[in-house]
Amino acid sequence: MLGAPAAASAATPDVTITKPLGGQVINTATPTVKGIGEPGAGAVTVVIYNGPSDEGPVEESRPARYFEPGDMWVWGSDTMLPEGVYTARASQTNADGETGLSAPVTFTIRLVPPTLSLSQPESPTSNVDPSFTGTTSAPGPIVVQVYAGPAQVSEARAVATGSAWTSAPATRPLPVGQYTAVAYEESGELLGESAAQTFTVTSPPAGPVPAAPPPAAAVLATTSRLAPASPLSLLMAPFPVVRVAGQLFANGVELRLLKVQLAPAGALVSVRCRGRGCPRRSVVRRTTTEGPHGVAAITFPSFERYLHVGAVIEVLVWKAGEIGKYTRLRVRRGKLPERLDECLALSGLTPLTCPAV
Repeated sequence: MLGAPAAASAATPDVTITKPLGGQVINTATPTVKGIGEPGAGAVTVVIYNGPSDEGPVEESRPARYFEPGDMWVWGSDTMLPEGVYTARASQTNADGETGLSAPVTFTIRLVPPTLSLSQPESPTSNVDPSFTGTTSAPGPIVVQVYAGPAQVSEARAVATGSAWTSAPATRPLPVGQYTAVAYEESGELLGESAAQTFTVTSPPAGPVPAAPPPAAAVLATTSRLAPASPLSLLMAPFPVVRVAGQLFANGVELRLLKVQLAPAGALVSVRCRGRGCPRRSVVRRTTTEGPHGVAAITFPSFERYLHVGAVIEVLVWKAGEIGKYTRLRVRRGKLPERLDECLALSGLTPLTCPAV
C-alpha cells in the first residue's frame, strides 16, 4: 500500500537589502536598513558588522519588523554607531530550518561634512582648461565649480581616494579673464565646501581661441519662453542641483532619494506630486538656511516610496529676484522616468528654457 506523498519542503527564503545602497554614505549614527523578504517565512534578522565585509566584528544583531506591503521589512539600529565603514547582512529562516541570506551591503557613516581645501591655481596662466588640486578629510567625488562673476562657466571633477586629490581638466575652455573656483564634496546629505580661490587666464597659446561666454553683466540671448533682456546676474549662483535615485520596476519606480543641493540661502524649495503612490502630503515646502558649514542639502524622505506609472513629481527652487530651478519627473511603464530640467521664472511659478551660458 502506497503511503501519502511527502510534503514538499519550503524553498530557501529569498531576502534582499534595498536600503542603504552599496557604497552609500549616511549621516546618522542609528542607520535604518530596509529590504524585501518572504511573508510567512519567519522573522528577518539584520546583522551589522564593523568594516567593509561580513567578516568583521558584530556591532548589532536583532530581528526586523514587517510593514506594508507584506513582503517589505524595516530595521532600525538601537546602537549609536561612530563614524566608519559598516556592512549589513539580512537572513530569514523558515519553519523547515532553511535560511536565506542577503548579499552583504557596505555603507559609510559620516556625521560631519568633509573638510575640503582647494589649492591656489597658477595665476596668471595661459592654460585655458586647468586642473585643480587640494585635500580632503574623507574620500569621495569632488567637483570644482568655476565662476565668471556670478555665473558658473565651467567645472572640473575629481575622485579623492586619499587625503590629496587632483581633478581632470576643466570641462569648458576658459577665455581670457578673471575667475573664481570653489570645490565641493558631497557626503550623503552633508556638503563640504572649500574656500574660494581667484585666478586669471591670460592670452592662450597660439591656435584656435575658444568662444568666450558673455561677461557677467551682458544680456543673454533668450528663447521664446524666456523674457527678453534677462541679465546673467539674475541666474541663481551656484545653480541648484536636483538628485534622484531609485529602482525601476515594470509598473513603476521605487524612489529612494530625492535631494536638492547647492541652493542659495533663503531659497524656497517646493516639491509637489500627483498620481498613484504620491504621499498624502503631496506638496512640501522648505526654506534653505545658512549653517556653520554653509547651506545643507535638503532631502524629502516622504517621497521615498513606490510610484506607479503616470505619477509626476515637480521640484521648484525659487528666490525673489532670481531665475531658479525646475525639475519634473514622470514615471513611465518599463522605462526610466522622463526627466525635464529647466529654469524657473522670476515669479517662481512658470518653467522656462534656461539661458545659455
